[in-house]
Amino acid sequence: MRLDDYQPTFLIEIEGKRLSKDITHEITSFVFEDNEAEMDVMEISVTDRYLQFVDDPLFQEGNEIVARFGYVDDLSPRKVAVIKEIDYDFPESGEPTIKIKAYDKAYDKGHKLAGKPAMALEYFTDREGVLRSFTPSTQSQGVKGSGTAAAVTIGIPTLVAKQNIEVRGVGRKFSGTYYCTSVRHIFQDGYSCELKLKRNALGKGAGAKAVEVKGKKNEHEAPRQPKKRAAIRTGHAAQVKRSQPAKPVKPKPKMVRIDANTGRVISK
Repeated sequence: MRLDDYQPTFLIEIEGKRLSKDITHEITSFVFEDNEAEMDVMEISVTDRYLQFVDDPLFQEGNEIVARFGYVDDLSPRKVAVIKEIDYDFPESGEPTIKIKAYDKAYDKGHKLAGKPAMALEYFTDREGVLRSFTPSTQSQGVKGSGTAAAVTIGIPTLVAKQNIEVRGVGRKFSGTYYCTSVRHIFQDGYSCELKLKRNALGKGAGAKAVEVKGKKNEHEAPRQPKKRAAIRTGHAAQVKRSQPAKPVKPKPKMVRIDANTGRVISK
């Protein structure tokens, strides 16, 4: 495989028209964020040094954007979004810029979670791996083994949110399965991905805890306490005890006086 195959790249179409090279060369940043609970977001920053894009019919609200990104020989599936926000900046010094924000057109909040991790990310201290950095936090749920984490990986076009991911190489406390809530694909001085992860107290992916960590009904019943029966028995025993005849009282022995010197009985 040629080295060019690992060159980060992205392909963008707006309203069915592929952006020309003179436009793509002015793109300073391309970000695609895949979210669990919100619509996916696509952000594109363009330098408009000659003001040739400010009135361009392509860069207008309501237009559809189709993007693929990754590497020359490994591109992501098509991401379809609609332009909703456009910010213009005409600074006192420097070049004017346009920031386009488009939202996922096929937003699906009911995405079903697969049980097994979709991929494994491993961290190395002595060399660069897929997982470049990992920052855990155990404060979010206050339970040992639970919490959230932020991670940065090399650019992975197939990396998406709403799936389980296995993290390795960060010790027993933090290694395990996490649920990915957000992924930002960033093309700016290279290609990298920023992840937001979470897991529950048992180290399972948060998306899987509904099945694997769900509370179960206690099928066992506590033994009945025979309080009333014990009370009846107690009362019956007392009644039986009262009905029994009283034992005869032994008469007290008579007093006898004895002489301490002679041992002779003085009186009875």
